[in-house]
Amino acid sequence: MKRDKKKQAGLFFMILGALAFINGIPDGIAGSLLAGAVIVIGVSLMKRAESTEEKRVGLFTFLFGILLFLPGVPFLIGFCFGAACLYWGWRMIRD
Repeated sequence: MKRDKKKQAGLFFMILGALAFINGIPDGIAGSLLAGAVIVIGVSLMKRAESTEEKRVGLFTFLFGILLFLPGVPFLIGFCFGAACLYWGWRMIRD
């Protein structure tokens, strides 16, 4: 196999992307799913609310879900970075 600079760069991006995926998957996915569930519950509570107190409970649940989600933003950025590196690396290797 001929190893040129483009294939070496592609392999580097593939390894970098795989490491970014492996580093954040266990903690980040669980936290993101929990925060997403709390956000969905808060929105559904606000939609079904018949009184202002019920709307407030839905709003506080929604805001609590947002607060749970904020620490997961770096994970999502890393996840997207890993996916992009895997994509670019694979394209460099194949071309």
